[in-house]
Amino acid sequence: MEGDSYLRRFKDIAFELLSIVNDMENEKVEEAKQFDNLRSDGNIIYFPTYLDKTEKQEDSKNKNEIIPDFLEFTEKELQKMPKEFNTLFKKGKIKARVRRRDDGRYEIRCQFNNIKITASSKNLETAKLKFIDKINKPQQYVQKKPKKSLLFGAYMLKWLETVKKPYVKENTFKSYLQTVNVDILPVFGKKELKKITSFDIQEHINNYNTQGKNRTAQKTYQLMNALFSYAVADGVIDRSPTAKVIIGTY
Repeated sequence: MEGDSYLRRFKDIAFELLSIVNDMENEKVEEAKQFDNLRSDGNIIYFPTYLDKTEKQEDSKNKNEIIPDFLEFTEKELQKMPKEFNTLFKKGKIKARVRRRDDGRYEIRCQFNNIKITASSKNLETAKLKFIDKINKPQQYVQKKPKKSLLFGAYMLKWLETVKKPYVKENTFKSYLQTVNVDILPVFGKKELKKITSFDIQEHINNYNTQGKNRTAQKTYQLMNALFSYAVADGVIDRSPTAKVIIGTY
């Protein structure tokens, strides 16, 4: 559990770092556009005294600025949000925190479905626009449902009923079912299909060979080999773990 906590914290830090780098890149693009606007007939017009003075005044103003813990959105800004967020912000069920980082950028963040949504900029209004833009992109905050693990037993029984039963004789199918229920499912039935290895199968086959049950070993291998080959073709696994299994000849 402690390892999971460290991993989550690491992911949060990585996410924030990536967000900062992304915002800095976007800021460079914006500055480049503004710089291009200062060009006239191919010559660069630069006003160092004016710009330096303006920046110093802005820095002084920002240092004295009082920033609230939570950001308030205007009705116009709320209307730009998806309906779900509009309602949640109005009712105060979720809140957007705002802070001014050491690098001077305003950072807005909130958490929805256990997913953090952040946006930042040197200008608070720009940061708000970026934040609203992010929550208008579902992939930013929709929590992905974890895929259910596919158990070997369930997959094999479905394979028998769907792929084998319609095309073999009744007695042959009963023989398959007997081998599956007695010799395969008790060992592999509750395991995840993707996690069964060549070593797992080889050890199982070896156990039968050691007991002199060579015919059982062959039947077990044949069914498992056919099943895993089908799983590869079905796109469920990338390769068959039976490919490297040695069955032996008797």
